[in-house]
Amino acid sequence: MLSQPGSMFGTAVLNVLLPALENQIGTLVVVLAGYKKDMDELFEKNQGLPSRVDQRFIFADYREEELLTMLQKELAAQKHLVDSDHLLHICAKRLVRQSGRVGFGNMRTVKSTVARWMQRQSQRLTQLPPTAALVDKYLLVEEDVLGPNPFTISEENCAELRQLNSMIGLESIKAQVRGLIAMVRANFELERQLKEPRQVALNRIFLGNPGTGTTATRQTGRRVGLWARIAGMGCLSDAPVSLPF
Repeated sequence: MLSQPGSMFGTAVLNVLLPALENQIGTLVVVLAGYKKDMDELFEKNQGLPSRVDQRFIFADYREEELLTMLQKELAAQKHLVDSDHLLHICAKRLVRQSGRVGFGNMRTVKSTVARWMQRQSQRLTQLPPTAALVDKYLLVEEDVLGPNPFTISEENCAELRQLNSMIGLESIKAQVRGLIAMVRANFELERQLKEPRQVALNRIFLGNPGTGTTATRQTGRRVGLWARIAGMGCLSDAPVSLPF
């Protein structure tokens, strides 16, 4: 709050805080806490602060083995098990790749990750036929933990992909979609082997003159099917960007 531009409250606090830090050495203790980026901006904009608050305690992001332990403890707290410890190692590596990015919350991200696994499990179990054999409701399998298996997407089980392939022309678009699916399949296999997936740009732009199929192709994706599946497999960016589709 102190570092927000134009904040009258922040300015008023600093006007009181800076003289107090100077005049009450030994009797006043001030602890500033916040994200590194916000703190850096605060100190850059207030030249009197660095000399008055010169001791920093840096809380680093958790390492892979620590995140793995946190995942195990969160699962135990939720009374759930994972089908294989290998899956936990894959997910710990995924979390490490997220660290340092805006929105990564360390323990909060661990909790939300396990909650997402449980949500996927619930969705999977509700889709089972009534005649299905009795299943362990506390066991998370690969599909729950890693997300949709990219090798399962095909014309047989994806109406949107069938619709795209049935459209006249658009050969370059169809080829790019096949390339996206092939790329995420390759990355999925790399992750299974505990190797680093290939890093690629995730944003896509639909360009074309009127009547060439840009609108129809986008609308095909809006029906939650094709693009949602591709995005869920990591082919498309999930950044909060709004476009007038």
